Amino acid sequence: MVDVQDQPIGIFYSSKLYEVQKYLSISNHQYTALLVGMTKSTFYKLSPEYQQIILNAALAGAKFQRKMNSDQAATQIAEFKKHGVEVIEQIDQKPFKDAAFDEVAKFYIDQYGDKLVKGISAQVAE
Repeated sequence: MVDVQDQPIGIFYSSKLYEVQKYLSISNHQYTALLVGMTKSTFYKLSPEYQQIILNAALAGAKFQRKMNSDQAATQIAEFKKHGVEVIEQIDQKPFKDAAFDEVAKFYIDQYGDKLVKGISAQVAE
């Protein structure tokens, strides 16, 4: 039998699952980012100068969010350890990526072209 649950670190923390769960594996199999959204028609009504301001702000916000999330996760993981949770932080992700990447990439490339996949791969590499 396998007894698992799948939650982001923040939910594990806010729900106090560390009080009842002995183990936590940090798989980093998913990252949920906050999005900046605007319709194309609204964006293209803006001057090129304002478009660039919005794009620059979105990139700066993304970097800030990633840093904040990383710092917060580190603080929360330390708290889990204080409560006796065995945290497994080194998981070999390669077998999972090898099993899924080609199929997922093909799906997106077939529908949207390779620009999206290349962009995501570049972000993941950072």
